[in-house]
Amino acid sequence: MNANVVKKELVIRGIKLLDLGYIGAGHFMTGFFLSRFIDNLLGPFDAETEKKKSTLRVTLEVIFLLWMNAMVLYIAKNLLELLPSPLDGIGGFEHAKVKEVKSAPLLAFALLYYQSDLQDKLKAMYNRFAAHPK
Repeated sequence: MNANVVKKELVIRGIKLLDLGYIGAGHFMTGFFLSRFIDNLLGPFDAETEKKKSTLRVTLEVIFLLWMNAMVLYIAKNLLELLPSPLDGIGGFEHAKVKEVKSAPLLAFALLYYQSDLQDKLKAMYNRFAAHPK
């Protein structure tokens, strides 16, 4: 293999690693802030109020919250795809070709992980169906 080809490949891979950090940080922070926004939108979780609801209602509310999260995730992912990378074009690097631009595992993780109200609602629902509630 030609030394110039190897050098160019190493430069592109190095830039890609930096770009992955840019993508990951952007996706994670977006998910984090969106989770806080959703929690604030829904208001605080109240365990006593939750206990008074029927199992069907709690299940439907969880399904609605997951549906809402899927919509938020879809919109956020598509908007993040439009953000340019400061590394695009350096040494022939093409940000749009990085697979992680179109996938958003860190966005989904942060969006779901930091939604304390969703977690509390899921735990309450789980306890309704569990043989040994926690």
